[in-house]
Amino acid sequence: MFSSDGGRIRGLQRGGILTVVLLITLLFPILSFSVILNIGWRSIDDEYLEVKDGVLYIQSVAFARAIGADVDWDSAHKCVILEYGKTEIKIFTRSGRVWRNNEIFTLRNMPFIENGRSYIPLREIAEIMGFNLRYDERSKKIEVELGLSKILNVNILTDGKTRAILEFSKSVNYKVVEADESKLIVDVFGAFIDPPHLKKEINSSSLVSFTLSQFNPSTVRIVFHYNVGTTFRISVEEVGRFVFDFENVGYVEEMVKKRKTSVSKSMRIVIDPGHGGVDSGAVGIFGNLEKDIVLKIAKEMGKKLKEKGFMVYYTRVGDSYVDLYDRAKFANSVNADLFLSVHLNSCDDKSVEGMEIYYFDFSEDGYIRRLVWRENLDPVKDKDKIAIRVMKKRNHTAESLEMAEDLAKFLKDRGFKVRGVKKGEFAVLAYTNMPSLLLECDFLSNPSVEMRLVRGSYSEKIAEVVAEWIGKYFSKLW
Repeated sequence: MFSSDGGRIRGLQRGGILTVVLLITLLFPILSFSVILNIGWRSIDDEYLEVKDGVLYIQSVAFARAIGADVDWDSAHKCVILEYGKTEIKIFTRSGRVWRNNEIFTLRNMPFIENGRSYIPLREIAEIMGFNLRYDERSKKIEVELGLSKILNVNILTDGKTRAILEFSKSVNYKVVEADESKLIVDVFGAFIDPPHLKKEINSSSLVSFTLSQFNPSTVRIVFHYNVGTTFRISVEEVGRFVFDFENVGYVEEMVKKRKTSVSKSMRIVIDPGHGGVDSGAVGIFGNLEKDIVLKIAKEMGKKLKEKGFMVYYTRVGDSYVDLYDRAKFANSVNADLFLSVHLNSCDDKSVEGMEIYYFDFSEDGYIRRLVWRENLDPVKDKDKIAIRVMKKRNHTAESLEMAEDLAKFLKDRGFKVRGVKKGEFAVLAYTNMPSLLLECDFLSNPSVEMRLVRGSYSEKIAEVVAEWIGKYFSKLW
């Protein structure tokens, strides 16, 4: 990077960049244009390059095109203006000064005008913009890495309201380009998507369609088409997670009807032991794994339920990994009457303990969103290939909430510490077509809780009481 006091270079020795720069400077007079220049994904033709006094220059228009920036020329001040996302760069060709937002830099190598074209020193401008340069001596190739953020995952959840969740590999900036009564356009800067274009028809009560495209080499454009009367909200979370919420104010949620007439003791209960296989889940301070403890709890719970006459199914019965969406699809395939996902929580504060009960709905709580993000991670999915998953959930939200509150009261009455009933867009709850709950049995990050779970009768007690509640809850409908 450059300082604002005379342009002295700081920190270039890190990562071998200074060595690379010296190599380029020494080699260019000899190699002419046998050196290949790539900026991001683009290969730059020789006609846009020039070597002057051993320094590689590039036409400012070609540089802007390669990085996906807008370029302009201020003839009064002889200044090249680059707009790259929310960053504005002004390069003054007469003074060699560069203005980047609120910082001033001085170039060691002066820009120049030749045949009506402005040329800028590639290395210095790239460094000022925060790009990384690499030189491969064997291939004689210079790579300017833009450090773009990848889109890792896209999920769209609809349940009267619609929520679109986009996960990027790192934090990015965005701008609302257009917003009217039926369309929202958002540009995300410093990002890319592979494949470069994805579209999905949604046709919910609010959102009609959703499109992702590579608008330019460093900008992803997101386009939402929605029904008239829909309102939207954009939330940006840590680790590059975007949440777009859409709600049609004229939409009235369909009332949930109890299935009292179809209730019987042969009801189907799907128990989902969280994590498994390559996904260990939370890890206790003594090394115990969430995946092992919740499997034990789930099997004990299922045993108790079978004794009560319920039909019990498990999403896994051993130490195997099952895709989050496959767990929900399995519950749908057996026409389950209740889906219960069993987990253990984790927190930086080792003293935190207690149960949390979740049902599916859109949450505004930052703590819950971080928990949801962690639980929804898929450790075996190919994150380089993006697929848009769309969930259209049958409306069991009200029934799930009623069950969650009933379970919380039941647990409290039997001496368990319950931290509350909460809503969140967990994948395993989002894709199920029946009342669904996710039970965080306690905090494995608490050493005393961990010992009670693995050495005492705590895990068996949890299984026994939850099974008792299921029996009593459904008995009220028989």
